[in-house]
Amino acid sequence: MKKAGNWSLVKLPLLMIFSLLLIISACSKTESSGDDANRNHEGQDTETIEEDSEAITYEADVKEIIANNCLTCHGDASPLPLHDYESLMVFVNGDSAGAFMRSLDNGENREDGEPGNMYEYLGESDEEREANLAVLKEWVGNWTVEDKPSEEELKSIKAPEN
Repeated sequence: MKKAGNWSLVKLPLLMIFSLLLIISACSKTESSGDDANRNHEGQDTETIEEDSEAITYEADVKEIIANNCLTCHGDASPLPLHDYESLMVFVNGDSAGAFMRSLDNGENREDGEPGNMYEYLGESDEEREANLAVLKEWVGNWTVEDKPSEEELKSIKAPEN
């Protein structure tokens, strides 16, 4: 009996140490180093994307806007497809970034003040178009209508997928 009692005295500190190690390792896994946590699909720094339910992402917010308003003409068989995240990112953060944003802009960011040629397709009413445009602008992060966005402008585009 005495052996069993001594063994219990050894088990308790070991159990406490093991529990403490589990807690510490769990905490260290949830904290990010910051190096990769704030990068978009191309490894570019996206500043800080809030980790709350209000963060706008392609999957949660943008995909539905594109599906409801763009895929009739810009489906996977289109020469300008927008049917998935990768296809959309070619236009959002590629050489055509300024053209994409210019075509959807409501005119507030354009010198001529005229809405872009695709703005009318962002919704059935002015309110819906403005709401959808606001979501897209927030998602992109750096809405530019320049013909050739600078490297700095392209790097500041967020556009998270998830």
